[in-house]
Amino acid sequence: MAPRASTEGACVQLSPASVPIPPDLRVAEDDWPFLYLKKPMIPSLSRRGAFIMGIIWLLMLRLFGWRWGQDDARLQITMVLLGAGFMLLETKAVVHMALILGSTWTVNAVVFSAVLVMILLANLWVLKRKPGSLTPYYAGLIAMLGLNFAMPMHSFLGLPQAAQVVAAGTLVLSPIFYTSAIFAVLFRGVVSPERALAHNTAGALIGGFGENISLLLGFNSLIAVAAVIYCASWALAGKRMR
Repeated sequence: MAPRASTEGACVQLSPASVPIPPDLRVAEDDWPFLYLKKPMIPSLSRRGAFIMGIIWLLMLRLFGWRWGQDDARLQITMVLLGAGFMLLETKAVVHMALILGSTWTVNAVVFSAVLVMILLANLWVLKRKPGSLTPYYAGLIAMLGLNFAMPMHSFLGLPQAAQVVAAGTLVLSPIFYTSAIFAVLFRGVVSPERALAHNTAGALIGGFGENISLLLGFNSLIAVAAVIYCASWALAGKRMR
């Protein structure tokens, strides 16, 4: 309803407008910050985009061949799972750090730079330590995912800004270190590195499709999905390491 105005001489009086609120409207919150959605749903535009990208993805696999090469199928499926899980973790890192520092290009650039630094540190760690078992890294990854799921970002509000950045950054980015170390250990032993990277990239596209789950269940659901994916990759990678 538009505001009603009445004039009495030079004075203008405005009465408050009545704004109807739909009964099925979901209020936006940190875990589900979608102001443009009336209720949890995947918009038709997103569904059409995912469908088109999926068709292109399948055509690329058909053209260039889904060949396992000299590496065993178990390793290649593990690479696919690692790519999907990493994409979900990266999306979660960007969104959750934006809750603390604001959703700006500067914050996004800092988060992506921090992700790359964590990947570099993980690779240097693997080069120096040469781990022979993935169990500590998978255990640490699952533990940090559980901590991320249990600790909301508003827990850091009220702290000094420097403490917020350090504490939230450590919580959000620590899974990146573990999954990057796992990838580096497995990548050391591949016979066809180009095929391993191709399968990992294909998995990242699957993870991109999986990001739409956040529109239905919220961003914390991405952590749960990533945990399931990494548990599956743990089962496959553990058999290979043995």
